[in-house]
Amino acid sequence: MGLRVGTWLDDRLGWSDLRQRLSEPTTGWRRPEHYLGSAALLLLGLLVLSGVLLVMHYRPSVGHAHGSVIAIKGAVNFGALVRDVHAWSSDLLVGVMAAYCFAMALGRSYRAPGELLWITGLLTLFISGLLAFSGAVLPWNQWALEQARVAGQLTGHIPLIGGWIRRMVLGGVHVSGHTIERAYGFHVAVLPAILTALVAFQLRFHQRVQRAAEQQPPSEGEQPSAVAVYPGLLLKHAIIWVALLLVVLVLATFASRGVGVAVHPEAPNVGAIHPPWYLVFWHLVVRAAPKSALGAEGAKLAISGIVVFSLLILSLPLVDRRGSKVTFFAACVTLVAMVVLTVYGLL
Repeated sequence: MGLRVGTWLDDRLGWSDLRQRLSEPTTGWRRPEHYLGSAALLLLGLLVLSGVLLVMHYRPSVGHAHGSVIAIKGAVNFGALVRDVHAWSSDLLVGVMAAYCFAMALGRSYRAPGELLWITGLLTLFISGLLAFSGAVLPWNQWALEQARVAGQLTGHIPLIGGWIRRMVLGGVHVSGHTIERAYGFHVAVLPAILTALVAFQLRFHQRVQRAAEQQPPSEGEQPSAVAVYPGLLLKHAIIWVALLLVVLVLATFASRGVGVAVHPEAPNVGAIHPPWYLVFWHLVVRAAPKSALGAEGAKLAISGIVVFSLLILSLPLVDRRGSKVTFFAACVTLVAMVVLTVYGLL
């Protein structure tokens, strides 16, 4: 009876084919973005699990949002740990995806047939940043209020569609009770759906690129080293997952995120604020812009330049099809500049 059930399941699920694929050797383990993508998957899983638990107790309204966060940290069993795991996983996902994109740029992996892998990687980084920022607004403390105000001002400077984006994000022209409702809707529904689709496409593109690379004959004198998917490659991923999980737990335990002070949407502006670490570089770029230049507002020119730069990076597979050394050095300079200015802005 058990043999018949096993045969029936094998016919429907294809376990034999899966075991055969797992025993096949692969050379993809040598690429750093392979492991960074694996780390991103673990962080995404932690975000989903912890987010589901938080949604059960969070109340997305001006009058109850801050109090519900306090209740999660103080009254819910392991609520503080779950919230901090969620917050740190979100920030780490942005960092891992940024490292993933820089690894692809330095390795010139954006060239054919990896164009779609590059594009989806950049879009995943962008959506991860939006997901982290929208989640940071949900506690509705003074910092979140000022961040929402600044975000509304900056998005309003985006060429052509800035006003529409500002109204969509804030739920109006100014920060109000609709802002937290919009942030909650984007954070728990819209952005996770987009991120899930991007990750699914990226996994598919990665599989096709990896197969294409393995089918190419090795260069003269090159001895490609391959390992079986199971247990060799899966063991490497397991080590990364365990180490990353320990990092998240240590940060959540010893670097807990504060709740802050609740405010009313009409509270006065408190002045200068510090953006989250993944926006520090862009914040400094906008601040460094002059008040006016070329007959236009400096902030609007800076935001326009950032949009053009982002579109140029997104179209890199079309601009640099062969992977020139200029792109490599430009990526190195950009990486160093972003790290140095980010550290400077956080000090």
